[in-house]
Amino acid sequence: MTRNSSAFPLPEPQDVFLAAQVKFDDLNRDLRQLGRDLTRCEKGVQEVCSYSPEEHLQPFKDKMEAFVLSGEYLNLVFQDLVLYFGVKPKTGEKEVTTSHFFMLWFEFCADFKARWKRENKNISKERYLTPSLPNVKSHYENVYICKISLKI
Repeated sequence: MTRNSSAFPLPEPQDVFLAAQVKFDDLNRDLRQLGRDLTRCEKGVQEVCSYSPEEHLQPFKDKMEAFVLSGEYLNLVFQDLVLYFGVKPKTGEKEVTTSHFFMLWFEFCADFKARWKRENKNISKERYLTPSLPNVKSHYENVYICKISLKI
């Protein structure tokens, strides 16, 4: 019997469920504070760059610009993720909460995993029950070649 060695292509449903249990309100509050800190940092970088002589700007300017850009990027990732999947907020809420998003994702992963397991089981069963037929064509070709060689 051939064993199907395909790997489950999504996160484990239990991991997604645990992510949904995290109190993202505290994390969101911290992220907002980090966003304010990042804005202050960006203003400070601009001030330092405007008052510093050109020969003293590098590598400070490049490193700080990269840092600020990475902070701005991280701030938009969740919103992009929500837009990508087309998730709508619960009725009565203005925006999609992280717990709502992860619970939807958990339900999807759990359903997908159940179907995936069932399908893999069916494929394995089919492979086990289907006898492998010998290659009839090659057998007849070999017989034909033998007959021709005997005639010569």
